[in-house]
Amino acid sequence: MTSVLDARPLINRVDMKAITKQFLACSASLSMVAAPVFADEQYKATIALQDGSPVTLNACEVWARDWNKTIGVSHVSIPNALIDVGVRFTNTSTKKLKDVRFAFVAYDAFATVVSSIELDTSEDVSADKVSMDPGATVDLLGPRGWHGANKHTAKDHVVCSVAKVAFDDGSTWDAPSPVPTVVPTSAPH
Repeated sequence: MTSVLDARPLINRVDMKAITKQFLACSASLSMVAAPVFADEQYKATIALQDGSPVTLNACEVWARDWNKTIGVSHVSIPNALIDVGVRFTNTSTKKLKDVRFAFVAYDAFATVVSSIELDTSEDVSADKVSMDPGATVDLLGPRGWHGANKHTAKDHVVCSVAKVAFDDGSTWDAPSPVPTVVPTSAPH
């Protein structure tokens, strides 16, 4: 199964060796021509709610980011080469959380799954010292989220959900199987 980030080792770091190889290959053909300007793209994100979940997913953001590199007088920009995934959630249970696993499923414009991944708060260094006490809201959006290479740039929208919760007392909660599939009914943009 492919993933939104495509490789767990890329979470919270970027595969600079592979990107540098792409840059060198592109820069060989660029000479002194001005590079076009690209903009980051935010994918539409939908939250799938599960009955009985001890965690409420308040926000989900998925951004495709451009990779820019300048060496000497050469500049290259690879559009949508990187991806940032982030969530904001609230512990609605009466127990302290140890870890939360989120599922991200990306669809193309025809509602076909193009990638999916599950990411844990324990894999995000920004979540290392956050309080996950009952009632606490945890913000892992933007620079506090997960980061990696974007190998499937044909994403139209992403569905985000809580997949599993581990509590400090050793107990767990699992999302009902199968996880609800939510596909926006709006026309592709």
